[in-house]
Amino acid sequence: MRKSIRIVFTALVCATLAVLPASLASANDVAVPQPVSTPIADHLVIDGAELSVAVMSDFPSSGDVVITDGTRAETGVITKRGHVTTDRAAGKLQSQAALAACGWTNWTAPFTWPVKWWLTRGCSLIGTTASATAGYTIDVDINSLGGACHQVYGYHLTPVSSGGYQYTGFWTGTGCINPGGDSGWTVPWGNVAAVKQLYAKTTGGAAGSAGMFK
Repeated sequence: MRKSIRIVFTALVCATLAVLPASLASANDVAVPQPVSTPIADHLVIDGAELSVAVMSDFPSSGDVVITDGTRAETGVITKRGHVTTDRAAGKLQSQAALAACGWTNWTAPFTWPVKWWLTRGCSLIGTTASATAGYTIDVDINSLGGACHQVYGYHLTPVSSGGYQYTGFWTGTGCINPGGDSGWTVPWGNVAAVKQLYAKTTGGAAGSAGMFK
């Protein structure tokens, strides 16, 4: 009887190990369903001038922000809900860390079973044109014991007959990175005020994974 139990247990362990790497390494499964994104406001006031922008619910009421038209970017401060003052208008130097696509944010992807995606929110970003994009740079710490797969967030804009756009947030897979590696991606963003987001999933088993993104 003991021999039979031992054989069954060994078979189960082998079957689990055979499935585990594929489950951990997949970056193609969608993190969450993507509904149409409904803005909470249709404009911002930047340096005293009203600008048509789709303001999403995660856009904060204070803090640093990067503003981009798709070709250049500048930094500013959200002074109160719906109002932004650029560093240029305030007579301050551009924040180089913020200008470099918002500066670095730490992410972690602990191991769980089943393996899951872990969400990290980054900096605030305002696109001032329909062609604006969001750039992402992702790295896995060289001291991390495991690599990770990632997805980044952007927005699709669909013109509507009544004028303006319908905004749909979406996740796109960026592949998997080993410890010490990095990758860069650009996604559509449009005239949207929201927060950059990253999903990470470890490929390192019980060790989990960690790194930074901007």
